[in-house]
Amino acid sequence: MFRRFLERQTIYDWHTASFQGRNNYCKTDPDATFIRMKDNHMRNVQLKPGYHVQIAVDSEYIVATDIFQDQNNVWTLVPF
Repeated sequence: MFRRFLERQTIYDWHTASFQGRNNYCKTDPDATFIRMKDNHMRNVQLKPGYHVQIAVDSEYIVATDIFQDQNNVWTLVPF
């Protein structure tokens, strides 16, 4: 019984280390964060693993891109 506990505790510790300062993570894509997606046809909010992609454009040319794990743009969208 104690051996089973140690095995489970080791797995839990590994999962906890995978959070990397976040409060969630996806087992299939550890770098992704669960983000609220658009409502489906039944008006249910979807939580799915995802990223925020930002593109900076100047005179119709892409000058910069970046990908963030944050759930919102409060700290990622920095004005020039």
